[in-house]
Amino acid sequence: IYKPTTPKVFNWLYEHYIEKSNDRKTVIYSKTTDNSVNLDGGFINRLHDAYDSKMSLQDIEGAFVNLNSGQVYHAFDRKVHIKEGVDLLENDLLLVGLDFNVHPMCGVFIAKRGGMIYVVDELYLENSNTFNAAKEIKKRYGNRYLEIVCDETGNRRRTSSTRTDHEILRRAGLEVSKFKNPQVRDRQNNLNRLFEHNYIKIHPRCKNLVKDLEQLVHDNKDDMLSHISDALGYVCWHLNPLVKPKRRARVLHK
Repeated sequence: IYKPTTPKVFNWLYEHYIEKSNDRKTVIYSKTTDNSVNLDGGFINRLHDAYDSKMSLQDIEGAFVNLNSGQVYHAFDRKVHIKEGVDLLENDLLLVGLDFNVHPMCGVFIAKRGGMIYVVDELYLENSNTFNAAKEIKKRYGNRYLEIVCDETGNRRRTSSTRTDHEILRRAGLEVSKFKNPQVRDRQNNLNRLFEHNYIKIHPRCKNLVKDLEQLVHDNKDDMLSHISDALGYVCWHLNPLVKPKRRARVLHK
């Protein structure tokens, strides 16, 4: 029985066919490029553009890759992605990524310019709440139009409050964009993809974000980590989500 499939980290497939291999099992590795004769000319390039290097090894090269350990944002490089002079310009679209958490309450201020994403500032409030976050956002950038992209769970009412986080922001006069949370792994892979393709630049003042990107690991035990990089991930998914390209029908000429 032949079962064509794509490796998905070191799951049951790896355990059954690789770790517990025997003479009755045969594994044939086939790259997507091996089927290029049946694919349209730009499909492989579109796949590489949509993935980071680890996902490319898994989904294009057919290799088993460990996506569950080590540094989450492995593609981030402070020498490449931190840049002086990353500031907000008059015509930039300003978006605020926000993660609803009490300690810390985190956010990032994003300037969208063409295909580039510039992180011009960060919000990092310890032992705080959504009311304080709204006040701080308006204090810094209340003189211009901005959109907030945040965790969709903030639109759910909690027993501890009569208002949702989204309602608090809207009552403060802030625009909250419609946003549906992607899967956590997809959101993280998307950030790695954008870092690898050099679509993100970060101002050096965003020290908490840089710390998060460098120190967050998959088996994280630090409650102070992950929140501000989540906020960045929400905005980046909103602006440039990870979408696997679809195969186009190949036209056969007589």
